[in-house]
This record gives sequence, C-alpha cells and structure tokens, in this order.
Amino acid sequence: MGIKLTGINFGHMGLDMELMVFPHPNYLLHAGRKEAMKTWYRCPTVGYIIDHPDGKVLCDTGLSDNFSQEWLADWQGLIDLSEITPEVHLENRLKSLGLGPEDFKYVVQGHLHCDHAGGLRLFERAGAEAVFHEDEWKHVQQVQSAENFFVRQDWNFLVEKKPTLIYGDQELLKGLHVVSLPGHTPGTIGLLLQLDHTGWVMLTDDAMYSHESTGRQQSARRSPGTSASGAPRSSVSARSPPSTTPFCSLDTTRRV
Repeated sequence: MGIKLTGINFGHMGLDMELMVFPHPNYLLHAGRKEAMKTWYRCPTVGYIIDHPDGKVLCDTGLSDNFSQEWLADWQGLIDLSEITPEVHLENRLKSLGLGPEDFKYVVQGHLHCDHAGGLRLFERAGAEAVFHEDEWKHVQQVQSAENFFVRQDWNFLVEKKPTLIYGDQELLKGLHVVSLPGHTPGTIGLLLQLDHTGWVMLTDDAMYSHESTGRQQSARRSPGTSASGAPRSSVSARSPPSTTPFCSLDTTRRV
C-alpha cells in the first residue's frame, strides 16, 4: 500500500490579497502604475491527512475554536473570520471522517502561527507526537500570551509534554520527508512525499502561500528577527525532485 493524501478545509478567512503576496507585480504600485484596485481574497485554511503504511500523519491543525477570545483585536480587524464556524474546526472535521486524535502517529506543524496551530491542543492527551523545527520551538518560547500571530495557548501544553524537534531535512517515515524552509518564521517546514499517481508532492506550508507568488513573498505576519520574505520559490524547488507539484498553503486552485 502506498501513501495517500487527503486535504481538510478548516474554513476561509477574508483578507487583503497584498497581505499574502506583496510585493507582486500585479498589485504593486510604481512609477508606471500609480493607481490600482484592491483585491479581497477568500483565503482557504487547509490541513492534510497522510495515510502512511506506518501510521497516520496530520499536517497543520487550523484555527482554535476559541480564536475570538485568543486572537488580538487588531488581528480580528485585519482578517474576516466569519466563515470559521464550529463545523470547520479540527475536531469536527476529523469526526466527519470517522477519526479522532488517537488515530494519529504524528502531528506536523509547518509553523506555529495561530491560523495553522490552533487545533494542536486537541492532542494534549493523545499519543501522537507533535513535530516542529527546533528553531520554531526556540522562537516561540519568548511569546508570553499573543503576539505576531503566535498564541501561546495553542502549544503551551507541550512545555510539559515536549514536542519532537527536528533540525534540517529529515525522513520522518519511509518516503515522507520533513524539509526546512525558513523565512516566513524561523522554523517553517514543508513535507515532501511521493504519491502513486501524482508523483512527488511538496506541502509548502507558508513558504509559498499561492501559486501566483513569484520570487520572494513578503508577509505582514512575519516574526521579528526573521527576513521580510518567505522562503524563495527557488528554495522550495531546490529541495524537491524534478516535476514536484507544490501544494501551497493558502491556495487550493491547483490540486491533483
């Protein structure tokens, strides 16, 4: 039996397209283009279940079901979260698939921003190992409550339980590779896997938001002390076999 990949939609956020892809030539003002229309983007929040012969792996966990109390008011003013309803939160999405926290061997967090890691606490009493990059875990230790789109309550239980920390590129299970893609945050990671029909696939996390992205992406949600850009598109490509299909984190326009 090969590896099977299933996408999970955790709802949609509404936001200014430039928040994701700036500087993009279609949106950037310059001397030859002094006026432009703003674009409001209905942004999917997604995760993935990887069915591997050696166990199930969950990649990203969406928003917390308590985001309205935990997210800062400025964040909620910037992003429309009205479509993040109870039925799209992780626990209910898993139940709809006949699954629960105890069914997973690993939970891999591409990074720990609150729109990706909000459901992680669902695994507080489960046996699944939470997997982060070492640099990401070190970085968030300075977060006391909520800042720069990190919410301590998402992962605070792991101060005692302890996550599984990786550094660099590593094989997590046979044919499933964790790939280091720093830039969006200090420890952003992607997952590289080979599917029977599609071939090689890279789950890029926020190293690539959108298939529209060109060159380096900037993010208003980046963390202090990191570069203003996400990982260059070339970095994603350089860590992938030829003809790898990227699955970008906030774009479902290309799926196979």
